[in-house]
Amino acid sequence: MDNWTNIPNGALDRDFLTQVLLHLENTNHPQLHEIFRKLLEKPPPLNQHSMKTQKSSWSLVKSKLPLFQKSIVEGIQCIPSQIDSLKFGVQSLSSRVEWINGAICCSTENPTWGYNFAEIISPGTGACGYDSLYLHDLLQLGLYVQAPGVNYPPHAHDAEEWYLVLSGNPQWFVNGEKFTAKPGDFIHHPPRATHSMVTSDQPLLALWMRTGELDGAYWFIDESLPEASGG
Repeated sequence: MDNWTNIPNGALDRDFLTQVLLHLENTNHPQLHEIFRKLLEKPPPLNQHSMKTQKSSWSLVKSKLPLFQKSIVEGIQCIPSQIDSLKFGVQSLSSRVEWINGAICCSTENPTWGYNFAEIISPGTGACGYDSLYLHDLLQLGLYVQAPGVNYPPHAHDAEEWYLVLSGNPQWFVNGEKFTAKPGDFIHHPPRATHSMVTSDQPLLALWMRTGELDGAYWFIDESLPEASGG
């Protein structure tokens, strides 16, 4: 399809991508800007595989992972006014995407599935999975939720990555630099940069985007940890 209005939820998704681009315009990443501009001109293909296999995964994840349910609801509710233009799109997409469990993480209580992620746009091949709503050769775009009191340990990947923080105030680490992230921050992970996030008493809700080597390697820095996924 070459028109967003011919796609189910297309007008809503196009408006969401428009708002994302507006939040990126003050950042110095022209390649990423250009990808989003072209997406707005012509929608990417729908992921037919995802449409065929999508069942009640949202209900399944909610029923099995109450920590995720609590974190996603609180994360959306806490999106502040300065990025409120993204809230409605995030609410809609969060109920349509396929949520995936991340690796087991350390928490303030016990090891837990501390984060979940979902793909909105991806190539739909190899390491990028088959669960996104839309297909695009050059971009991964998704949602990310990390529960309160969770340490997502240092990891890295070949792809270049950005996070747009929607709610929460986690401690963020990129190649040894530590800072407190806040809603509206646009955080860059260069290819193969070591990064990690530690939440306090609030969940972290964010958009994540990747370009470059989307089918490249992905690893935890501590080799004793399980294989990394998402984030």
